[in-house]
Amino acid sequence: MNQGSGAGGSVGLEELQDAYLSELLSYSLDRLNKEPELLRSDAERVQRQMQEVAVAHYRAFITAADAIGSIHREIASIDQHLGSLVSEIPKLTTGCNEFLEEAQGVVEKRRLNKTMLATHPRSWTC
Repeated sequence: MNQGSGAGGSVGLEELQDAYLSELLSYSLDRLNKEPELLRSDAERVQRQMQEVAVAHYRAFITAADAIGSIHREIASIDQHLGSLVSEIPKLTTGCNEFLEEAQGVVEKRRLNKTMLATHPRSWTC
């Protein structure tokens, strides 16, 4: 497709192909014979533009690559810490269950002490 026949970014590949095919069908035989060369020159132009962008924004690409590497390392570290946390959850669950059982025992003893104090107030006075 030549330079003047580009479409917006929201158009799908199939629509672009259909539009290009329609465009090709409207060309004369001479123009169709020139199309491969025009496509080659468009491809070369795009390749040059990509190289210019890469050179012009080399530092940004390097910075982005460094940032991506750093992010990957951070994610790996977070994953490792989460793995450690997950491995400690059974111990935490066991400790919480033991605390709950002990707390229930203390609550029961307190209830018994209150009951005993309420039923025998004279036993505690001097």
